[in-house]
Amino acid sequence: MNTTPTAHQATPETLSVSDAAAALGVGNRWLADQARAGRVPHLKLGIHTRFTPAQLDEIIAAHTRAPDSVKPHPWDLTPAAARRRRGQRTA
Repeated sequence: MNTTPTAHQATPETLSVSDAAAALGVGNRWLADQARAGRVPHLKLGIHTRFTPAQLDEIIAAHTRAPDSVKPHPWDLTPAAARRRRGQRTA
């Protein structure tokens, strides 16, 4: 039995764009566009784009945001905004 992967199959250590996108929960097109633009780590083997499990971990880490990373809009920090939140009239 021949276990050599064909040109269109990913090797056991790598994932194709469609398999990697499914694992990440994103669209094939988004992942392929990000790889083409150099925004996510990937392997380019000839015309084929492949991803290792470690690269998928890097992509997840790079796109993870902590809940405290959301900053209030500067207008919400003004004294007038604070008075409006408390129900007081502004001068």
